Amino acid sequence: MAGDADLRFLQDCLAGKTGAWEAFVRRFAPYLAGACLRTLKRCGRRSGPDEVEDMLQTVFLSFLKDD
Repeated sequence: MAGDADLRFLQDCLAGKTGAWEAFVRRFAPYLAGACLRTLKRCGRRSGPDEVEDMLQTVFLSFLKDD
């Protein structure tokens, strides 16, 4: 079940399991990039690949901030 796999990704990341963060990023980056693109467009901001990547990196950084 996808929900169980998603929960396992999250638990592995929180536990600091080797490779967990990389697996999380590979799995969810495309979905988050799409959300970033839609948000940029909705706000009337440039939405080229560099802007989307910058916003995506900000999202991932916020996940990691303060552990």
